[in-house]
Amino acid sequence: MIRFGARRFLAKMSAFDAILGFILASMLARAVNGSSAFFPTLGAGFVLIGLHYVIAALSFHSDAFGVLVKGQTDVVVENGKPDRDKLRANKISEKDLMEEARLNGPVMSMEKIRRATVERNGEVSIIPMD
Repeated sequence: MIRFGARRFLAKMSAFDAILGFILASMLARAVNGSSAFFPTLGAGFVLIGLHYVIAALSFHSDAFGVLVKGQTDVVVENGKPDRDKLRANKISEKDLMEEARLNGPVMSMEKIRRATVERNGEVSIIPMD
């Protein structure tokens, strides 16, 4: 089933991918333990994988649909100045942001961050000053 789905299904788990994974695992577990008919449940699993493929294709071709399904990016630091409203909206404290900066930057102070962005998958990308 996974081979019929997109490669990114297991490669990069967005919230959308994780929810599909939980639903698929729960549904297929019922087929394995015998509480549901095996082949109809297997067929429903293929339908879910097909829907995932269609939604991923729609979000690729339509930016508006992609924002609806995957969310959008937020710039939380620009030229060393944090945007506290966007940090608050993303539930990221300045200490958490600096942890990400040290791990991914490596940057030791807020003033040395050119841009920090909360990506659509929830990770923080850091671009240090030159």
